[in-house]
Amino acid sequence: MLCMFLVPSAFLGCWWNIPSNITQAVQEALDKAYLTEKDLTAVAVTIGPGLSLCLRARSKLDRFLISIEWFNKWPATYQSKLQRNFSDHYPIMLRSKYEDWGPKPFRILDCWLNDKSFQEMVQQSWNSVQFGGWGGYVLKEKIKALKGKLREWNREHFGDTFKKYQKIEDELNKLEEDTAGRQLTQHEVVTRKRLQEDLWVAAQSHESLLRQKARSKWIREGDCNSRYFHLMINATRRNNCLKGLKINGTWIEEPAIVKEAVRAFFSQRFQEATRIRPTLDGLRFQTIESYQNEMLVGRFQEDEVKRAVWNCGSDKSPGPDGINFKFIKQFWNTIKPDFLRFLDEFHVNGIFPRGSNASFIALIPKILDPQTLNEYRPISLIGCMYKILAKILANRLKKVMPHIIHETQSAFIEGRHMLHSVVVANEAVEEAKRCQKPCIVFKVDYEKAYDSVSWDFLIYMLRRMGFCSKWIQWIEGCLRSASVSVLVNGSPTAEFIPQRGLRQGDPLSPLLFNIVAEALNGIVSQARANGLFRGFLVGSDKVEVNILQYADDTIFFGEATMENVRAVKAILRVFEMVSGLKINFAKSGFGAFGMSEQWKIEAAEYLNCSLLSFPFVYLGVPIGANPRRYQTWDPIIRKCERKLEKWKQRHLSFGGRVTLIKAVLTSIPIYFFSFFRVPKKVEDKLVSLQRRFLWGGDHEQKKIAWIKWETVCLPKEDGGLGVKEINSFNLSLLGKWKWELFHQQGELWARVLQSKYGGWRALNEATRDNTGSIWWRDLKRVAQHPQYEAVMKNTTTWKVGCGDKFRFWEDRWIGEEDSLLAKYPRLYSISVQQHKHIQQMGAFKDTGWEWDFRWRRPLFDREIDMAVAFLKDVESHRIQPHISDQWVWKADTSGHYSAKTAYQTLRKDISQENDDGAFGELWKLKIPTKIAAFAWRLINDRLPTRTNLRKRHIEVTDSSCPFCSLVEETAGHIFFQCSKIIQLWWESLSWVNLVGVFPNHPRQHFLQQDVASCFLFLIAKRAAPHVSSLGYP
Repeated sequence: MLCMFLVPSAFLGCWWNIPSNITQAVQEALDKAYLTEKDLTAVAVTIGPGLSLCLRARSKLDRFLISIEWFNKWPATYQSKLQRNFSDHYPIMLRSKYEDWGPKPFRILDCWLNDKSFQEMVQQSWNSVQFGGWGGYVLKEKIKALKGKLREWNREHFGDTFKKYQKIEDELNKLEEDTAGRQLTQHEVVTRKRLQEDLWVAAQSHESLLRQKARSKWIREGDCNSRYFHLMINATRRNNCLKGLKINGTWIEEPAIVKEAVRAFFSQRFQEATRIRPTLDGLRFQTIESYQNEMLVGRFQEDEVKRAVWNCGSDKSPGPDGINFKFIKQFWNTIKPDFLRFLDEFHVNGIFPRGSNASFIALIPKILDPQTLNEYRPISLIGCMYKILAKILANRLKKVMPHIIHETQSAFIEGRHMLHSVVVANEAVEEAKRCQKPCIVFKVDYEKAYDSVSWDFLIYMLRRMGFCSKWIQWIEGCLRSASVSVLVNGSPTAEFIPQRGLRQGDPLSPLLFNIVAEALNGIVSQARANGLFRGFLVGSDKVEVNILQYADDTIFFGEATMENVRAVKAILRVFEMVSGLKINFAKSGFGAFGMSEQWKIEAAEYLNCSLLSFPFVYLGVPIGANPRRYQTWDPIIRKCERKLEKWKQRHLSFGGRVTLIKAVLTSIPIYFFSFFRVPKKVEDKLVSLQRRFLWGGDHEQKKIAWIKWETVCLPKEDGGLGVKEINSFNLSLLGKWKWELFHQQGELWARVLQSKYGGWRALNEATRDNTGSIWWRDLKRVAQHPQYEAVMKNTTTWKVGCGDKFRFWEDRWIGEEDSLLAKYPRLYSISVQQHKHIQQMGAFKDTGWEWDFRWRRPLFDREIDMAVAFLKDVESHRIQPHISDQWVWKADTSGHYSAKTAYQTLRKDISQENDDGAFGELWKLKIPTKIAAFAWRLINDRLPTRTNLRKRHIEVTDSSCPFCSLVEETAGHIFFQCSKIIQLWWESLSWVNLVGVFPNHPRQHFLQQDVASCFLFLIAKRAAPHVSSLGYP
């Protein structure tokens, strides 16, 4: 146990600060020692006011530092604080205590799916069970009966995967011991082969089980990362474990009391108080058309149902029925008839059988060491019957959402993206700040938004938007048939029936919440129409920005007047009364530009909220921040550091480390990469983190990076590992903005950019670097980047429609290379229509499109031939009414820009073709990633053989082969040429009946032999104790 500060902010209420470089050095030392801190239960401070130098000082000073091995051995370890009495330090105690929180629900394990007897048992059980009644009841009872059969099958046949593995391993070892020193009999050979096969199957089953429990979706099965999986399982359980609750100010750990308190809390949260709510009858909303209603309530088609099933994640946690979608997809042909019958009957009556719409609530901590239930996020785990139906209904509802939801909402609407709202907010703040325009910004915080939605109000909004009675009946059936239990450390509480709220995890919930939130848009629109609220005008076109919504993330913009401030509060109060949602004004934030500090304080006091500090975070992006500053990227770098922690490096194979690096790069920073240009310093830092995690080492001790990072970032078929090169990845992601700005010119975010800068054409115009926001300036640099310009020119086709977007002379709509301006500069110089769009160069007549060219003077004789060629080029393209001009992305079959194909195109010029195809063949082999990664290093001759170590000036006492001692130890010799190793090769290859000329070079080996790559790994493992360190995974 140590007394130390780990973060500068850990010592509160005192007059000195702990320098961040000191705490960072301490943290690095702990990382190097593979030590981590145990969370403190119930309180966050261990030193309080009293005998300390500062009478009001409070801090977390005392702490237990524990190794990963400790956590793995005692996963239920936790620490608590005791009474301090006369000391200024609270004593802390480390305890390991297992509590019985009750029975755990049944769930299907992925490792069962590969067992042949399991497949036979499921099909036989499902087809043999017969129940009478309507389809939903029959399906529910069949699932219930199957669960009983699976429990019995698991108990009698499958059992504990680890014990099974150990039993087979013991039998195999005993056979090896009994036959040591003599030839095996034919029976013993067959037995050994069978045990080896059984051992492999058992190992795969155990690893699959661990991967499923660890929730590590990024890593491939088959790499034998069992130790890592164990650590992740224990870490997840430790982080999500509800150790106790503070109830009425007292810390309670008794399971029965805690579970009842949890049930009572959530039962109360989902209860609807009896009250008469006002309505919004005087407001207008967009309504759906009759043909859309017909689509919504049409019969469920088999292909539509299958598409919904396949859209559900196979690795998602199951609901109370324990059935995951990996199982459903594998046995779809068996269970499909019963599901289709259930859906057909629901289509008629809109009713669920009792218990078939049950769900669990899983509690996810919002903070470290939560103490109350408000500090947990409830996520619903839905049963498969309801989830399939909800997915079908959600897929249908998505098609009409763009027609009924206002453009200021960007969540879960096809064609809209959350970053579109970020652009609008960022550009509005930039203009208000730069020009000191009077502008207010109010960031709204909802109190349990999804849980507070009134079902009656949701049904009211559906009627107001024109949904037919059948659809409304279906939605009401989905809501009112629900029942809920809360999982407390994996054990469910008693069930209760909710009366309000939308379940997070239900496919329908995000879309239904958008419909509820549309009421707020309607109130704002009515306030604007009545002159009660005025939005903030952006750019020369004075585009109005008043409210931005992404699910429950809402922000208001408006002119800086007290009338607007009062209007915002009145609007939100009205919305509260009609919808059931509650605004947490105390956690909301108010800011303003162009006004005095006193005015801002008075406005914030009127709204009963805190002052907003700039930059502020909206949808995960710091609005108004300078993306060129390293500090802006600090949260992203910290997250990457946590994901690439040193203990993970220690417990992952080389192949596993490569996979994790890719997963981290394409998950954590990708959101920032899609919006901001990465500064060089940040890029270097992220590359340093990746490189150090891949090859080992830390800040003090650097290990050899055996292969250049540029090679690591090459595609696999070209000799690399396929790790994304950050600069090209960032360019490809940012390149989509120009594409979307061209195709979505009528959207709010595009109109804002058009109003401020001139739209997509302005990205290629040369202007002063200090005009516009930093984000826009960086976007222009991307658009004018030589690599990006070349990709856009070579990969984009200009497809003319009605001529509404393309300029006649300046754009490349007549061919791949040149515009009419470049091809006919003389005719352009005498045209009086130089900057016109195509549709302004003629008109549609009864006979079709007719051109109307106008010249400043008659054509000279020498220009006639040029004009004939000009007319031939122009008339070779047909102008089509009612079809907008568009770009076509040739690199993707969809014709739409994709960051993936843009990245591949950007990297094509850098990559070098692999002539013999060895690398391409290597990654196609059906072998574990760690073996393929090891073989990749072998082909590149970058294993730490004694020869390679000496080349890198590492002192080696003896460089000869440890087996034959005749020649120098090289990769080619120790794996293919050593006389002792060749014997092992011939014996190993005979096991799988491989014959032929044996290759003596790694590259030839992979072109000639497929299965033998696994033997390389075994040789390296066998040789490792005798050689310097072959670095086998």
